[in-house]
Amino acid sequence: MSDDRNVILVGRTTGPDGITHGGFQHPMEIGQFVEAPDWDSRPRCGGGIHGLPWFEGNLSLCDTSPDARCVVYRVDTEDGFVQIDKAKCKFRRGQLVHQGDWASAVMYVLDHGGSVRKAAVAALAFAAEHLLPEALGAALDA
Repeated sequence: MSDDRNVILVGRTTGPDGITHGGFQHPMEIGQFVEAPDWDSRPRCGGGIHGLPWFEGNLSLCDTSPDARCVVYRVDTEDGFVQIDKAKCKFRRGQLVHQGDWASAVMYVLDHGGSVRKAAVAALAFAAEHLLPEALGAALDA
């Protein structure tokens, strides 16, 4: 990978076994690399490893189940990186630098250059979309 000026962190989720769409296996050990076998540099879905740069974007694209595995990849933007839209990005190759739950993954990104303001907005949006309706429904049923 090149110098840190070209490096970003990309967050995403996988199943607990590291498997995602189409049976793709993500690495399970810190330091391992993931590489898209079908890399396509066009800014569209498909042809890359998809995620959220700095865990910013459309969090509803991520798995929100309790057993979801949150991973963070270190990605060299000069080595195959495309912002698809404001919701997500894709990359050709990245190194697994963190895995854990939502809280630990977001904290890792914040500790390594992520924006606190953007992370807070993303967390609030996620909570409003996924947690509040459930809590309100439970309160109304009580």
